[in-house]
Amino acid sequence: MRLLQSALFLVLMLTPVAVVSARLTLSEDGRTDYVIVTPLEPSPSVVRAASELQAFLGQITGAVYRIVTEKAPIREHEIVLGAPRRLAARGVTIDIPALGPEGYVLKTIEGTLVVAGSDVRGVMYGVYGLLTDHLGCRWFTPTVSRIPRQPTLRLPELSERVVPALEYRWPAVRDCYDAEWCTRNRVNVGPKLGPEHGGSVTFCGWAHTFEKLVPAETYFDAHPEYFAQVDGKRLRARTQLCCTNKEVVRLVTEGIRKRMRENPSATYFSVSQNDWGNHCQCSSCQELAAREESQMGPVLQLVNSVADAVRGEFPGKRVTTLAYQWSRKPPKTIRPVSNVTIRLCSIECCFSHPFTDCDFKANVSFCDDIRGWAAICDNLWIWNYTTNFRNYFLPHPALRALNDDIQFFLAHNVKGVYEQDTKLTLAGEMSELGAYMMARFLWDAGYDENVAINEFLDVVYGNAAGHIRAYIDLLHDKVQAEKIHLRCFTRPKAATFLDRAVLDEANRLFGLAEESVSGTPEVLKRVKVARLPVDYAHVERLGRGDTGLCKIDHQAFTVEPLTDVTVHAQRFLTRAKAAGVRTLREQTSTLADYEKSVSNLLCRRLTPHEPLVADRVKPGIRATYFEVDAWPGNGTFNELTPVAEAIKPRIDLSMRKRDRMFGFLFRGAFLASADGVYTFHFR
Repeated sequence: MRLLQSALFLVLMLTPVAVVSARLTLSEDGRTDYVIVTPLEPSPSVVRAASELQAFLGQITGAVYRIVTEKAPIREHEIVLGAPRRLAARGVTIDIPALGPEGYVLKTIEGTLVVAGSDVRGVMYGVYGLLTDHLGCRWFTPTVSRIPRQPTLRLPELSERVVPALEYRWPAVRDCYDAEWCTRNRVNVGPKLGPEHGGSVTFCGWAHTFEKLVPAETYFDAHPEYFAQVDGKRLRARTQLCCTNKEVVRLVTEGIRKRMRENPSATYFSVSQNDWGNHCQCSSCQELAAREESQMGPVLQLVNSVADAVRGEFPGKRVTTLAYQWSRKPPKTIRPVSNVTIRLCSIECCFSHPFTDCDFKANVSFCDDIRGWAAICDNLWIWNYTTNFRNYFLPHPALRALNDDIQFFLAHNVKGVYEQDTKLTLAGEMSELGAYMMARFLWDAGYDENVAINEFLDVVYGNAAGHIRAYIDLLHDKVQAEKIHLRCFTRPKAATFLDRAVLDEANRLFGLAEESVSGTPEVLKRVKVARLPVDYAHVERLGRGDTGLCKIDHQAFTVEPLTDVTVHAQRFLTRAKAAGVRTLREQTSTLADYEKSVSNLLCRRLTPHEPLVADRVKPGIRATYFEVDAWPGNGTFNELTPVAEAIKPRIDLSMRKRDRMFGFLFRGAFLASADGVYTFHFR
């Protein structure tokens, strides 16, 4: 964690007009004469803001705060939410349009508290700014909050103007897909945000839209030239668009214009590469890419053409694209036009250290790219990756990098951040803590990391907080001290920081944690969920492959683990079911699938293979080589035609003729000296 070097929001002193600021007593011994004043015709979000303020002030003080409209007579003590007539009557002038859709003003004026902002999210966020930043309220999870109790509530003098630096803020964690939690934490994106929550920043076409805008099923047979040429061949499957083809530009433009007409409530419309490689290698695309020193050249030229074509008819809309993998590097001379948003993706990076403090090659190049984009793009967003998509429940110590990275983004002209996390299941590895921290930092990157962690742990885990904090520090200290780089698709075998000593200590800490809250069932339930990754790591790191110690009975053909994997496996499965776990990774893998997999780690009987009769045996192994544009859905080689076949002295990849989209099928036999259980592995 570093000190904030670029502010997330702007706080300015306002100049009062013929009024004086004052300290307010909002309640005295649980009684109040304050009323909440709304406009005559408040928007749904202002109605909700008034109701929320009434409810939480009531919980804090025990007093009853009535809600009236500005039609009511002016009172000495009022909390004014928007209500332009009331502000005018009190001589208060605030430039509401300058605050944008989410900025707000908090100001004390004699006996009045003013909360001013737009009726989209401004007034509502002002209410939450008051409750969070000045009255100490916290909403840690959708079910756990901290609302202070203070029968006598005095508010200091306020003169505050807040405008968020990020126009797009989404910590995408399944546990927090809750409209109330999102709104209270000032998250402006979510699948359940309705008008009463100020709505959501809305897309039409989220990402990877090339295949939907110009479908190969529709156009390839008649116009293969619309699609990517790779190694001299136009690809039908796993293809991209030929971005310099004029008809492609026309089709994409028509598609985006149609989407904008049919989706008037959406603001962002994606024109972006498909989620794989195979960029077009035709001479036109590559000449442009060479001039621009980036494969983004052809893509951005296409995107700019579309954006220019639709700007006049749809002045409030934006066209988005991805700077992702092969298109991540900014082009040399082409600049995004004013209604284009670039979403720069960090998928290749290490996430256990802040981007700027990490010597991992992908992080160094990502930092170069963000600096390049910051110099040429006014609408730059980040698509960041904050979980392990291959193993949602494998410990992934990346919390300490969160606010450092957001500060780095803000220092480089970033206007939106999407933190892609555990979206597909509940109860992921430290998911709720991560969501809370990201929400806090996306609104205020200067918020202290340790304060965020500790206040969450203290309330969510009660007496177990210290043990869980020790567990968090155990993992983070390990990867920091040993400079271990964690990517977002880490396999258990590669997670070397999860050695026996670390896992034994993690297990001990959670044993103490559970014991410390054994008398509080709801807290104990949350601690048990937090322990899921420790049990999962025991199973995956110590119970599989050549890391798993087993007792093998070669006569009975049974394999029995000698480690405590059985205890951890059974506890993980039992608690995961109770917590509503749906899947264990981004690629579909249900809890039932995992249970079947784990059953093979427990004491099991193997079925022996019958011996082969081979009269003419040659040394070596038969290698069959395949090349594909797309792998069959069933994952087998049955539907494929081999490119080559040979007898090889060993298993290797020397027959391959290219570096991607190829496969081998190896067949062979070995001479077993005796009946028994044999294990094979690659070096």
